[in-house]
Parts: sequence; structure tokens; C-alpha cells
Amino acid sequence: MKQIDKTFAMIVLSEILFEKGMINIETLQKIKTTSNSENRTINKNNLI
Repeated sequence: MKQIDKTFAMIVLSEILFEKGMINIETLQKIKTTSNSENRTINKNNLI
């Protein structure tokens, strides 16, 4: 559960930075893609 909370916080934070113009769209997409793959790994681990 902790890792999912961290991942969610990372996505929210990156969207705020994007809105403020501090990161570009490519960086935002990379963060979201990385976060999604981490979530899938966590979800698979929870099933075991």
C-alpha cells in the first residue's frame, strides 16, 4: 500500500510541475509510464 501511495504522489506532483511549466510533456509521460509499470508489478505481487 505504501508504494502505491508514493506512486500516486509522484504522478500528482509531476502534473503540478507540468502545469507550472517546470517539466515538459515528455518528462510527464515518462513519469506516468514508469508509475504505471510499477503499479502493475505491485498488483501482480499482491495476487501471489
